[in-house]
Amino acid sequence: MFKKWMKTWLYYIRSDKIGTWILLCFFAVVLVIHSLMSNKSPVIVDNEKFEKDYHLFMEMIKEQELPDNFRFEINNVGRDTLKLLKLPAYVIKNWLNYKSKGGYFSDISDLKRIYGMNDSLLTIVKQYAFVETKTKREINKPKISKELPKFKAKSKVKIHQKKIRIEINSADSSELVLLKGIGPVYAKRIMKYRKILGGFYSVDQLQEVYGVTKEVIVKNEHQIWVDTTAIRKININFVSEWELKKHPYISKEEARNIVLYRSKNGKFGSVKTFNADSSLFLKRAAQFIHYVTL
Repeated sequence: MFKKWMKTWLYYIRSDKIGTWILLCFFAVVLVIHSLMSNKSPVIVDNEKFEKDYHLFMEMIKEQELPDNFRFEINNVGRDTLKLLKLPAYVIKNWLNYKSKGGYFSDISDLKRIYGMNDSLLTIVKQYAFVETKTKREINKPKISKELPKFKAKSKVKIHQKKIRIEINSADSSELVLLKGIGPVYAKRIMKYRKILGGFYSVDQLQEVYGVTKEVIVKNEHQIWVDTTAIRKININFVSEWELKKHPYISKEEARNIVLYRSKNGKFGSVKTFNADSSLFLKRAAQFIHYVTL
């Protein structure tokens, strides 16, 4: 009778045995971890060292704080002064390079010309920066030789009464930097965009160059001019889709539409015809027409 009772209540099938062993192993692991954790020595915090490091850190912050009367002129500032503002190293480098190339800031907002100068950094700079008035600047301005620079024979530069006029479709970087607000970086950007575009038909197109503003064009409006005969034009009846989509005024979809329109309707009879038809599928048809030929 007892054996039957034992067999009924204490007999385990295979799955029950496996579960029991897993449970026992789990409890064993918990006991081992608890034993190891209880034997671990407590962490001792050195309050004296912490306070010393804290006070040292606070003193370093105070040393880096700018004085109440801290001010600087943006066209005469040096590297050490800019470091006090905690500006990124590359922004400081670009700022000083712009100055060394003859760049001049007529207003604090002109600092946006510096590559890397975002709105957050400009807000910090505005708190301490100022622009020297033109009268003071002219007094301290060094004497400049009156000799006019020599230009290459191919460039179209007109000189009238000591005023230089530069033709922007043929000017190189050495000539473009003579313009107000144009440094070596902007000169390279203008030349690169001019090559992709095929030339300028208007001086206002300089605004399409990254960084060149309307104000820069206004300052130089009496010194720059455009020779439209120097524009490199595209034969719209033979140009491929691949060549068309490289032009800044034509998107990939528009290039495809021009080629499809030409294949369905035949060649364009005249530039005037293309101008009338292109308005149906070109957003910048009025601008692109200056680069079209047959």
